[in-house]
Amino acid sequence: MSVSESQLKRRIGVVVNYGLLVLTLLLSLTGHLFGWSVGTKVCFCLLAISVIVTFFPVHIRSGLWRLAHAKLETLDEREIQQNLQSLRHAYAVFTIASLLIILILVVFGWGGQTRQLAVFWVLFYLAHTLPSSILAWTVNRVPTKGEA
Repeated sequence: MSVSESQLKRRIGVVVNYGLLVLTLLLSLTGHLFGWSVGTKVCFCLLAISVIVTFFPVHIRSGLWRLAHAKLETLDEREIQQNLQSLRHAYAVFTIASLLIILILVVFGWGGQTRQLAVFWVLFYLAHTLPSSILAWTVNRVPTKGEA
């Protein structure tokens, strides 16, 4: 597989993973606003499981998680710069996303405890996966386990 094909697969994986995460959050808000029918609960569980299942090939098996969380001593200068740049971008995006989500919850009065719990888990997930997701966009080749 060429570098561009593997990079495209990583990017598509990130988009699918975050798309499922957004759908899970929206379904959670819908369930809290309009009631939790059996179908809504089943769909929510399936979406939540899908987020977890897609996490592994996108972040773990691709090597992005290892690269994003590697000790600096194990990386070369280029990889260190890519890591630092991904962290800088990730936490800028995370800050904006967090503030927007909190603002929307406050403005629309959707700040109930159970909704806050769903938002907490989404933000927790974003905080941990954004650096490796940004690396999916910026790194042409992810080092294998022996290289990093």
